[in-house]
Amino acid sequence: MPSNSFKSLIILFVAAITVAASAHATGAPQGSSEVIAAYEILGVRLGMTEAQAAAAVKQRFPAAKATDLVLTNPASHNAVRSGIRFNFDARPQENFNFLKIYIANGKVWAIWRNDLAGSYPYEATSADMAAKYPGSNAITGPFDVVGNERPPYPTGITGYELYTGACDANNPPFTRVNTSDSIRLNGGCSRVFRVNYGGYVMGGAKLLRNGSGQLVDLDAGRWFLSHMGGDAPPATTRANL
Repeated sequence: MPSNSFKSLIILFVAAITVAASAHATGAPQGSSEVIAAYEILGVRLGMTEAQAAAAVKQRFPAAKATDLVLTNPASHNAVRSGIRFNFDARPQENFNFLKIYIANGKVWAIWRNDLAGSYPYEATSADMAAKYPGSNAITGPFDVVGNERPPYPTGITGYELYTGACDANNPPFTRVNTSDSIRLNGGCSRVFRVNYGGYVMGGAKLLRNGSGQLVDLDAGRWFLSHMGGDAPPATTRANL
């Protein structure tokens, strides 16, 4: 049986929206699939083989160990191996610091990075993101001031995003729900890239903390979720994964 040290409840929402809906109405900055395909998260890109993705992570984190990522087919209730997970926290049950790589037909269709334990200097990190993700749209927001310091609250770039298709920028495919995850593969949305952190000021220094990142080929993901384990297409409303 696959390792289940990471088995958390994931609720799948495959919500139908009109394919012809305007992408601009969703507030999702548009880019080509080719541009998004060039992006990476921890060295992993969409379309990589599982071996290539694992090698990319191991190159950066030699001590990291991969475990099987398992989802449950909501129609048959069978466990289906769906990819690999790297945990970067000594407490895997906390589900705070991981990389999940979803595989379909031998290729990566989604990369989901949860980095709630991260804390990085603002200037260097924002410059690194801008260099890594050319052509993407900057996400800006206010910074929380921590401690005895007083407003004014500064603003700054907290992340970057880019979409292909009729996507909703306010509802990306992967989100955190308490200690679990939610997957939402909206119809009409093709590809999503989003990396975003919280902005903080601590001791006078601006920091980016408590963030996440995702690269998702929703077309491949919808195919995989409808053919899990070779079973008939599962029910797609509030399916437990």
